[in-house]
Amino acid sequence: MELSWDESYATGIEKIDKQHQELFAIVNELSAALVLGRANNSVGAVLKRLTEYASCHFATEEELMRKYDYPLTNQHMEEHKRFTQQMTDLVFRHRDGKILVHVQTYTVLRDYILNHICDEEKVYDQGLGQYLLDHPDSIVEYLPEDQFLD
Repeated sequence: MELSWDESYATGIEKIDKQHQELFAIVNELSAALVLGRANNSVGAVLKRLTEYASCHFATEEELMRKYDYPLTNQHMEEHKRFTQQMTDLVFRHRDGKILVHVQTYTVLRDYILNHICDEEKVYDQGLGQYLLDHPDSIVEYLPEDQFLD
């Protein structure tokens, strides 16, 4: 049930990929809590941290989109808003005792993250990564160090 990072999820932009790996780690905390039967004791904190970290991650992507004139910025940002609203709603509903978190919640979060990174139309994260890589002179600070090794 654990979410495992592999290169098929890479965007080629080191900062974004590291943030995605951290998102995987947070979602895996929820998975571990479910396996141990402790989801309802720890899920509030995990959901809150996931929401906060996703917001920081989205801010990074949105800064890059605006700075480098990504043509699908509006569509990508709308998806960020939708996820943020869903997560906020989930956090409040759990806090108020209106939902219990179970495997289905984990599956929804996992699938959202994977589909946002690897969408077929390449609108979201991998599409952004490819767009930025096609303009390498302007994004040197975001590329992996080994990108420059011969």
